[in-house]
Amino acid sequence: SGVAMALLGAAQIRDAWSIRGDSLANDVEPTAWAGFHTGLLQAEATLRDATHLDPEVALPWELLLRSGVGLSVGAEVMSERFDEAHARSPFSARACGAMTNYMSPQWHGTRGEVEVFGRWVYEHAPRDAPAQAALPNAHIEIALATKLAGGRFRDHLAKRSVQTELIRAAERFLEATPTTAPIRALAPLNAFAMAIQPTSVRAASCARELIHRIANRPTAHPWRYWGNPVTVYRREARRRVRIARRFC
Repeated sequence: SGVAMALLGAAQIRDAWSIRGDSLANDVEPTAWAGFHTGLLQAEATLRDATHLDPEVALPWELLLRSGVGLSVGAEVMSERFDEAHARSPFSARACGAMTNYMSPQWHGTRGEVEVFGRWVYEHAPRDAPAQAALPNAHIEIALATKLAGGRFRDHLAKRSVQTELIRAAERFLEATPTTAPIRALAPLNAFAMAIQPTSVRAASCARELIHRIANRPTAHPWRYWGNPVTVYRREARRRVRIARRFC
């Protein structure tokens, strides 16, 4: 079936990325690039077959976005793939996540492009959708680009306009989702938790609620940008709760 073929493609993508590793492009070993690209090309062929076997299934198109990021297939092709995935499964977290990566300054986009995409998802996706992670992740990608350009990670995130936007989005997501957070809510909760700085009463209250709902269930992304996700999350959660107490 197309789903089974797509799952094979997903495994091929996973194996290709394991060859490349999670390092930023400048830190990837030159010998790893060939294996990475070869694996992704195999995955693309598999996923193309999957789209023909089950034309109505979104999964192959979602995964083609992931392979497209690594292969630098171009904005037009990525847009076409996103449209195909979106038509079958609107605001899929997998598709929106891949587009956020692609549009980030680290890959093939710009700060403006990734911000626009994150806001589009925020404005049009269901308020409780896992895809709501796109907006905080867009700002996290910009923060990473700032750091790579010689600044500090928090320089972008500390901007008042950015924090106002993030807090408003996080509060809306918290209102739309259960207090006992289901697994599907963890990606947005973790992204908001990293992006929001507890430097005001409102921000501190939001940060504490995010950490409460995560309940020691960190996701790999985005904490992996700072090291081991579990170790980093636990350290940051303690630090943010400690800072938040000053305002509460």
